[in-house]
Amino acid sequence: MSCFSERTGGPVRIALWPRFSRRAIPTAQNQWTTPEKELNAAMSPRMNAYRTVGLAVVVSAVAIAMPALAQTAKPTTDPTGAKAPPPTAPPAVKPAPTPAPPPTPPTAPTPNPSPTAPANGQPPSKAPPITPGHDPYRDPSDPAQSPLTWEAMFHDWGTIDETQHQTYAFKFTNNSGKKVVIANVASTCGCTIVGLDKKSYENGEAGQITADFNPQGKRGEQYKPVTVTYTEPAGTPNTVLILRSEIQTRINIEPIKTYMMEVDRRKGQSATVTFSGRQSDFQVTKVDTNNQYVTAKIGEMTTVEMDKAPYRQYPVEFSIVPEAPIGMLQANIVVSTNDEKTPTINYIVAAEVTGDLRATPQRLAVRGYTPNIPFTSVATLDSRSAKPFRILSVDVEGRDDMSLAADVETAEGPDGQIRYTVKLSGVTPDYTGLIEGALIVRTDLPTDAELRIPFSAAIKGTQSNVGVPTIPGAGAVKAVPPKADPNAAK
Repeated sequence: MSCFSERTGGPVRIALWPRFSRRAIPTAQNQWTTPEKELNAAMSPRMNAYRTVGLAVVVSAVAIAMPALAQTAKPTTDPTGAKAPPPTAPPAVKPAPTPAPPPTPPTAPTPNPSPTAPANGQPPSKAPPITPGHDPYRDPSDPAQSPLTWEAMFHDWGTIDETQHQTYAFKFTNNSGKKVVIANVASTCGCTIVGLDKKSYENGEAGQITADFNPQGKRGEQYKPVTVTYTEPAGTPNTVLILRSEIQTRINIEPIKTYMMEVDRRKGQSATVTFSGRQSDFQVTKVDTNNQYVTAKIGEMTTVEMDKAPYRQYPVEFSIVPEAPIGMLQANIVVSTNDEKTPTINYIVAAEVTGDLRATPQRLAVRGYTPNIPFTSVATLDSRSAKPFRILSVDVEGRDDMSLAADVETAEGPDGQIRYTVKLSGVTPDYTGLIEGALIVRTDLPTDAELRIPFSAAIKGTQSNVGVPTIPGAGAVKAVPPKADPNAAK
């Protein structure tokens, strides 16, 4: 805190708050206290003193100011004792009158800009007006920044069928007064193929960019930007042209692909896929599968509204049958319909079939990204149904130059179930690229006699001068002895 002193003619600085550190402070009882508690104990006497000093300063300031105030308020008298008249204030000077501002001439109302208004003398286009927050994937670029004069920078095909290929030509003229060289014309999607007759255009010369759009596999509203880049004039910004369409699909498939995770081989699993056709008499007539463990069943037809049109929808139930083999399973499905333009539909159903034996994680990742680095990776094995089992052996498939070895340990979990820990160890090879292998675990479970646990690593860089460490027992197969299984005595 600071205040002004008339005696010194300058400010007087007064500290009203003590400084405390944030460290803990030991007390007399050898117990540690916080700064907040110590602050409460230390503040009272100091604050009283600071309050007294502050009050004295305020009183002194008031005492100094009082005589001046009293002198100002005391009336003056003449020698005869008569009161002097109060001082007369000088007459106020009237300010000069402010001249009135000239009348503002009326302005013509500004017409609302039209989305199709011409820009830079160009013919109207269907492009929306460019705003500071325009979307480069939906709005064309500013025509004033292009060295070419475009007839249109935005084209809308409207509502089209997914089987109808569309073509459009963006026509332009070089009115810039100088030579224009186009470096490249590109689209953001492989469904749109763009073409250019030539790249160099003299002043007054015209040309066009053709765009061929394939809507197959697309649905709903689509915006396809076409970007034009230049080499001359130097520093010319890119030009963005926009193609728009509203695509009505003949057949909608939801979901587009089916993948079932952790399918219990004892129970199997099912998933439903809908096939919806826009044709007025659309039907799903047949479903064929190339995998004996995947079946299909066609359900009853219902009418639904999709993409602002009525569709006939058929549910198809795909099932993974019980006792399917453990591991990854895939079926290629062929769905037959009465749509003349889409008589067949290819579909994929994939599943991960699991047994009673479970590995966590299901895939091991080698934590070594450079050559000649020792590594270990661990997986835990248990039974989903808590059924006792024994590991008979563990083999390792992999490169010969990795000194691969597997070790098995047992432990009892909190639920009393025996869990096995399989540890993979080795050395990353002097090789750059992807390496893969697998642990092959064999058990005494009739339904899960063998379980594969894949492992992989991406080796980057080289470390040629480092020797490959030697790991005792590399490549050996270690079996769990029967006495290590507490369930054997139960």
